[in-house]
Amino acid sequence: SDSGYAARVDGLAAQKNFTCQGGIARPQPIDDVMASVLEEEGVDAAIERYRKLRITYVGARAYDFSFRPLNRLAERLGRARVVDVIRFLELNAEFNPTSLPTLILLGGSYEANGDDESALGVYQGVLELDADLQFYDFYAGQARDRIAAIGGE
Repeated sequence: SDSGYAARVDGLAAQKNFTCQGGIARPQPIDDVMASVLEEEGVDAAIERYRKLRITYVGARAYDFSFRPLNRLAERLGRARVVDVIRFLELNAEFNPTSLPTLILLGGSYEANGDDESALGVYQGVLELDADLQFYDFYAGQARDRIAAIGGE
């Protein structure tokens, strides 16, 4: 029976799509996938691809669907692509609504785009989140500082 097991393992290894990364033949960080789709097909296609990948692979450990990859992408794109950054951060906030770093980045991106009203809404939303969240005091302080700078209450 050992030789049967070895044959099965060899057969699996010979399959082109065999991988230890949740069924992905050539795993890439999700932010790299999104950056490629963004450049080739635009932001709408990138967001659609993220949603499809998330439906297909969430829980499979193929991609990191935490808040971090889309935040990295937003930081890589920077203010020169602020409209795209906002779209990715809004997507991130949809799936990670208590991600304080995402919300602070989103507020700052709204500000960079001249949308102080949306920025204020995000910052006020941060202050309404559970104060027991990790690093809440730090991010709440940032939110309060930005509210004061914008002229909110």
